Amino acid sequence: MVAASAPTGDIWGGRQRRANMNRDLLVGTAAGATSALFWFSILSGISGGVLLAYLSPFPLLLSGLNLGMRPMNIAAAVAVVLAAVISSPLAAGLFAASIALPSWIIVRQALLGQVKDETIVGWFPVGHILAMIAGLGTIFIAALAVTHLGVEGGLEGAVESFLKEAFATWFVTADGVDPVMIAGRLVPFFPGLVVSSWILLMVVNATVAQGLLVRLGRNIRPSPAYARLTLPDWLSWAFVAAAALSLIGSGDLQYVGRNVAIVLAVPFFFLGLSTVHTAAQRLPNKRAMLAVFYMILLFFGWSALAVAGLGFFEQWAGLRHRFNGGHTGNEEEE
Repeated sequence: MVAASAPTGDIWGGRQRRANMNRDLLVGTAAGATSALFWFSILSGISGGVLLAYLSPFPLLLSGLNLGMRPMNIAAAVAVVLAAVISSPLAAGLFAASIALPSWIIVRQALLGQVKDETIVGWFPVGHILAMIAGLGTIFIAALAVTHLGVEGGLEGAVESFLKEAFATWFVTADGVDPVMIAGRLVPFFPGLVVSSWILLMVVNATVAQGLLVRLGRNIRPSPAYARLTLPDWLSWAFVAAAALSLIGSGDLQYVGRNVAIVLAVPFFFLGLSTVHTAAQRLPNKRAMLAVFYMILLFFGWSALAVAGLGFFEQWAGLRHRFNGGHTGNEEEE
């Protein structure tokens, strides 16, 4: 596979190449600065700072999916350097690991195309990109566990201390409700929930960026057919291993296994959504049924687990293949 790039006009024209380089430098610098400012707006205390922080990957993804890897590289570098200037090297490292790096991975992999006779005939599967981001989240949790080996209670003990202090200090609850008790209930799943939320954040930003570019006619890659999402086989085995570790392990190994399983379940959740949409195509009132489905998903948290379980089953059983009457469910572009 090779990386696709935005059209450059006359490739032999030095003037055109210089113009493109200047454009990429300008766009990349602006995107990187905007991303860093969005990320650290939460520190300024301005109204809407949290929302802007959630949008911090968007400028990076928008520049890369629009113009290719050169502005993406510039944007990521500028964002990390500016983050260090605004705050501290530690905060810049956190920004690089949680925003700049995954954005870079998404753009790089999304623009990989299979070329035949100088024509791109296939693109790197979106489901595989999703699995890579989940794998990156797994590395984050493992790294946290390693860095807390010397702490009493390990990673779980550190999470428990943090949550109890945070809830007791920052959150006001109703009379008769103990915030420390609420924090204690979150401890077993907190790292997995945080990383899963981060994956969803990256997915939403990437999807919106691609959708906007398609609407404007400025996209390099066509939008994938999300209903035909596919996941790599290794993800299933990684999930099984993490789930087994959460059941038979002890101490930090069990804690890490449980939270890694939560993270690796996220791609299967999206695969489950794809399966539900495929099945709904056979119903006469599919829009109403999907509306009910998403209402249940919104109000009942356990339903997300059921959808992820459906996605895991789909990975092995190929339910969509049967729903489509034997039609193969590849990630063809729309």
